[in-house]
Amino acid sequence: MTLKAVALSIKSGGAVDEIRVGGAIATQGDDVVSVELADSVGLWDVAGGIHASGDRSDGVHFTSPGAAPSGVDIRADRGKGVAEGIS
Repeated sequence: MTLKAVALSIKSGGAVDEIRVGGAIATQGDDVVSVELADSVGLWDVAGGIHASGDRSDGVHFTSPGAAPSGVDIRADRGKGVAEGIS
């Protein structure tokens, strides 16, 4: 079984009160997701933002209502910054 690379993944039932990162959450490579959310995060504090570098690589995928990070710089060089309904 081959697992896809994801820098940070919050699965259904795994709600988190807060995430604090002094740098960035970043991935490099094709078809990679930096952050995957199937549940909620109360507070986002990611000083360097969320970044995806690579063909078809996205910054954030989320399926839980209200799960998309707010107040965080999210970028994808050659993909989507934020994609709703994908996990």
